[in-house]
Amino acid sequence: MHPSFYRLILFCLILSLQISCSEKSAFDEDVKASNLQPAASEDQGPADRSADEGDAQGKSKSDELAEIFTDKANEAAQRCAQGPVVTQVQHIAFPDGNVCDWGQNGNLSVQNRLVRARREQYTSLALPSGAVLCDIGFNFPTTTMVYDDEIFLLLNGLVLTSSQSYHNAQIFPDNHLDMFQEFVAYKWEKYRGAYYDQFFSPQYCLGGAASTCVIPPSEQVGTMRLQIDAALVKKLAVLSGLAFDCDIKAAYGDALPQGISDAPMNSLGFVTTGDDDPSDCKHTAFNFDVTLKYVQ
Repeated sequence: MHPSFYRLILFCLILSLQISCSEKSAFDEDVKASNLQPAASEDQGPADRSADEGDAQGKSKSDELAEIFTDKANEAAQRCAQGPVVTQVQHIAFPDGNVCDWGQNGNLSVQNRLVRARREQYTSLALPSGAVLCDIGFNFPTTTMVYDDEIFLLLNGLVLTSSQSYHNAQIFPDNHLDMFQEFVAYKWEKYRGAYYDQFFSPQYCLGGAASTCVIPPSEQVGTMRLQIDAALVKKLAVLSGLAFDCDIKAAYGDALPQGISDAPMNSLGFVTTGDDDPSDCKHTAFNFDVTLKYVQ
């Protein structure tokens, strides 16, 4: 045959292999929209098999995802217990910067007493590929900081601590963040437009009494302290991993809380908010060290 025919066949084979995670997810959504079920295949992934088996047993996707999460969290705890655990100290810096970008990047125009804008900053954690995070410690300097209006500290898009409880649906019935078990997933669009007043809701700390979170009040000079329960750190890292897993997202994406994979993987995030003041979305330079403990 003509050589161009073979080149065409080779091109088609290569193209068929270049199916991205997003394309796979889009295909799954099209299938669900047409009320069709894809035929089971021998190379079906564990997440897809679990979803099929769950449907047969009458389980919801949320229940299936909770079981997968529990199993993987137990595996992570075992790996951390077996060791060897690597300890690494990393310096984190969130520099001060501009005020709110009003009307840009999803922010709204100024309006008093409503959360209208935010500024998000992220920095990567120096974790090797495939590492299991066992614990993270925070060493904040004794120097003081100040911010305006409110703040969040995030790990992989999940809230470690925040100066208000924007996840509480009783306090913020119309604009609140989603939860998955004991974790709060950060997503700007979920709490954008929420009512704002200083001290309107209590501060949030992952783990409650099992952890320690100290945040100075808004617009007041103070120091931060943060110590998150190690068991919750392991679970948080596992949940983050599920949210970034292509097969899990394809099979259980609608059961994951919104926003959980919007932030970069293996990252710390710092968010400041504002309603209408020129000083909103600002903070003084925020520098501290983290101690990462992980197994490879």
